Amino acid sequence: KEGMDGSVRSMVWENFLRKYKIPYIRATAPDMLDKVPAHSVLLLPSSAALTAAEVASIQGARARGVSVLSTWLTGVRNEAGEWRGFDTMEKMLGVRVAGTTEDAQDDNFMMVAGDSPVLHALPAGNRVWLERVKDYWPLRLVGAHAAAHMMTWGREYASEKPTGVIAYDEQKQASGLYSRSVVLGYPEQLWLSADPKHLEAIAHNALGWLFRQTDAYLAGWPHPFHNGFVMAVEAAEDVAEVDL
Repeated sequence: KEGMDGSVRSMVWENFLRKYKIPYIRATAPDMLDKVPAHSVLLLPSSAALTAAEVASIQGARARGVSVLSTWLTGVRNEAGEWRGFDTMEKMLGVRVAGTTEDAQDDNFMMVAGDSPVLHALPAGNRVWLERVKDYWPLRLVGAHAAAHMMTWGREYASEKPTGVIAYDEQKQASGLYSRSVVLGYPEQLWLSADPKHLEAIAHNALGWLFRQTDAYLAGWPHPFHNGFVMAVEAAEDVAEVDL
């Protein structure tokens, strides 16, 4: 009803999973999720329309310790295409949608936070350009932890404007088991024009964390230092000895 091509979302991920030899099974019915063992990962690629049975199955899978990788809009519409709202995302994934980047035409860069368990494959502050495509605007996410932010090229920040575009968390379920979640706030449609190395690194890093694979990497600020200070001198002409 919205005129969006749903084939792109699954095609992008299946190509990615085959490329990196990650085994997967396509779920074609909600009851298939009842057989998914704990510590598996359920991938929901821009699954904007979900039935009530599918929502219940996803929540049941999380209660059994299954983790979730979700992209863009998830469960915001029912099977008839009618608007359900963002509440489903908050209940299923623990993330609140605070809008999109539609009203900010310069927020075209995803800035990697760095040193997070789900996104250390790219250096902190790495700019990942995302094309502005009508109706495929990246989401502004508010979650427990943010791994990347949508900002201008100059990394302008305003405290009143949520900037998170990748959110992650690990929640203890009523069953006592733990379920992890990573929400990528951009649709697969934007993979087609962005740098594939960047987006594949993000996806691979997130999946590794969801699968609870151990990892070792260099931190941005080695122990015992907690921060750094850089002072810049802006001069109209060449920097002379007196400036230094």
